[in-house]
Amino acid sequence: MTKVFALTTLALVAIVCMAQDDEYKTWMKTIGAASASMRKNVDAKSGPEAAADGEKLAATFEQVRSYWAKTNTSDAVAAAKTGHDAAMDLSAAAKAGNWEQAATDVKAINGACASCHGAHRERGADGFKIKP
Repeated sequence: MTKVFALTTLALVAIVCMAQDDEYKTWMKTIGAASASMRKNVDAKSGPEAAADGEKLAATFEQVRSYWAKTNTSDAVAAAKTGHDAAMDLSAAAKAGNWEQAATDVKAINGACASCHGAHRERGADGFKIKP
């Protein structure tokens, strides 16, 4: 009975971990698409669209921050917070038409992504894998 309980518990943990990884991959795809849109809209000085991109990025970075907080991975938490804060700043700058600030925020968002990817992403046979 103890073995059955242990195996059942292990299987449930594995399922939850796989689901979280799938969810994480979805967030990364969302960030990639929103970042591309953000760069295009900042370059075109499209205020409402760039502001919406910033808000979408901020919300997604918050989900990513929460994911890493659960694993006590402080550098990834900090990178996600930096991305979130820069995305919020970008949204405000786009609404105000402050394109110089928006361009600075784009660089900060890209830097946050690069720092986390450098530390917590590795290429595997089936694509990229998350590493704590």
